Amino acid sequence: MVGVTVVFLSIIPSFQLTAQGVLNQFSYDNLRFSGIQIDAGPLGSSELTGTVAAGLRIDYGMIAPHVRVLLGLSYFRSEFDSQARARFEERLATLVNDPDSNFTIDIGRIFWSDIVADVDLQYQIPQGRGIMTYIGLGASAHLRNGSGTAIKGTFVEDALDEVTAGFNATIGMEFALSKAWRFTLDGRGVVSSGRSREVNDPIRVGVIGAGAISQVAHLPVLRRLPGVEVAAICDNDLSKSQALATRFEVQDTYDDIEEVLRYANVDAVVICTPNHLHEIHVTSALAAGVHVLCERPLALNLAGVERVLQASEKYGKRVMVGMNHRFRSDVQAVRGFLAGGDLGALQAVRGGWYTFQPSRQLLGWRLRREQAGGGAMLDLGLPLIDLGLWLAGWPAPKRISAHLTTPSKDGVEDMGSVLIVCENGVSLTVDVSWRHMGEGERFWFDLVGAKGSAAIQPLRIFKEQHGTPTDVTPTGATGRETPFTQSYRAEWTYFLAVIKGDVNAPPPRDQLALQRVLDAVYRSADEGHDVLL
Repeated sequence: MVGVTVVFLSIIPSFQLTAQGVLNQFSYDNLRFSGIQIDAGPLGSSELTGTVAAGLRIDYGMIAPHVRVLLGLSYFRSEFDSQARARFEERLATLVNDPDSNFTIDIGRIFWSDIVADVDLQYQIPQGRGIMTYIGLGASAHLRNGSGTAIKGTFVEDALDEVTAGFNATIGMEFALSKAWRFTLDGRGVVSSGRSREVNDPIRVGVIGAGAISQVAHLPVLRRLPGVEVAAICDNDLSKSQALATRFEVQDTYDDIEEVLRYANVDAVVICTPNHLHEIHVTSALAAGVHVLCERPLALNLAGVERVLQASEKYGKRVMVGMNHRFRSDVQAVRGFLAGGDLGALQAVRGGWYTFQPSRQLLGWRLRREQAGGGAMLDLGLPLIDLGLWLAGWPAPKRISAHLTTPSKDGVEDMGSVLIVCENGVSLTVDVSWRHMGEGERFWFDLVGAKGSAAIQPLRIFKEQHGTPTDVTPTGATGRETPFTQSYRAEWTYFLAVIKGDVNAPPPRDQLALQRVLDAVYRSADEGHDVLL
């Protein structure tokens, strides 16, 4: 570290300083283009290797005596150092349970770029002989992008992409070489760039709903995540809450979400209640100043989804929908191949999910359409439709044709299929069933591109090379976690990064498009014809 001491000398007439006097000195009359400044210099950072930042600044004149306005645009691109990459790899390792510790994660070289637009106010202090010293403060906007061969198309790349704001501080000295030319030496520091800092206190999570998804997915993952404390479990059946609290070593139990929000001091909640309660529970939590991870669906209709998004914006808290399949490691691999163009333009998605769910084992609300919103297509088909549209980049659906088998008039479907054709020519076919008579459940998800194909569970990727289909499936050691558990672990890691500000995730407005598709699926099945959107 190099220390520099600068002494500014100034002779300024004394005057009585009043608030009105200061304000009276500011005027827009002298603001005009006065010159262009070209910047170049070394960049220092605790996480990046050394690089050069370059920029262009416009001197926009004086807004007050001794106060100059500068508009700037700058850019740099650098590589994360080995310590920063090691921290990334340690965080990724928490997503996979590997009891034998027999594998390592190597994310390779990662680059980070930043385009900065800023406005500076510089207070000038004349030193005589054509020398001017100054100090300044400014506001800036940052457009950041992360890239790297190993992380391309993955949520790691998403985590490095962000738009944020910050504050700058400058100190420098300017030498007048002539009437038209000036030479400047200055230092510019980012006082605050919007990046979050590590917080030692654990994030307190409340689990709302003590049903199966809480028991087999959320609670087992949450208890193993570092920096997380399950603060409370809530269910209208208090005895179930208490039994789960004992099993997962959770201190507090409740039978009313309002009591959780009032007394449990939670930072976030996960909503695992019956579908018709999702909207009211999510909006209540947001209004209480709590972040929300909600199991699908977010609401039962389009208006409900819109109300949730409005509440998130109004109260300034994040909401995310539990589309865990997006976070599967095999899906992330496929997304990387799609983003890299290896499979060519996506043409078709074919998926299906068969389980055996006898009606006598289903909870009463799941069999009533007004409370569940749907049956097998909503339960099993919705995440596959979401996954297909998400991987395809959310093309606009044009035509939807669905057939659903419903045992009773007011009940929900126990099997069905849907064809979705999008405006760009991509088609999605999804087939689901709660009445699969076979050995275990069946799950498949295939993608067809112009130059290759991909499938998950198991992951297989083929592309055309020299006129022949060639297996290019990435190989590597995997942990013993199932794709199901791994996806929920990654989902929670991502959600926690979002609420801490480490990831700049947009509001889930894609759920509006998804809900429109789901509404059209049921309309097509009810009316017996294709629905055009």
